[in-house]
Amino acid sequence: MYLHEVCESQIIHCDIKPQNILLDEFYTPKIADFGMAKLLQLDQTRTETDIRGTRGYVAPEWFRNSSIMPKVDVYSYGIMLLEIICCRKTLDLDQGCVREAILSEWVYDCFHKEKIHVLVKEDRSLGRSTNV
Repeated sequence: MYLHEVCESQIIHCDIKPQNILLDEFYTPKIADFGMAKLLQLDQTRTETDIRGTRGYVAPEWFRNSSIMPKVDVYSYGIMLLEIICCRKTLDLDQGCVREAILSEWVYDCFHKEKIHVLVKEDRSLGRSTNV
């Protein structure tokens, strides 16, 4: 929110991922590595730029040749949250098929098939088996 709404000029980070989130001594998250960031002028809400980011965290807008908005960072942040919830990387080639190897595709398929419980089947903190 700080980058997109509080800063005088909006900043699109373009590479939100776990490796770029640091914790200070109070465990407050800090965003790092602005090497791919894009600065928006005060009157801009979107921009044109070449594709930027890390495979697996890149929002679909990058592949549609459309204008880029701060929402691309929100997408990347969401993928990062899915990694935490599902205890999986964005790309897991050890899975059986391509759609299961790509985290966002697998989550969508589970949601569409009403099998959300499968997303947390490896989470032992639930105190019960979720392999139903």
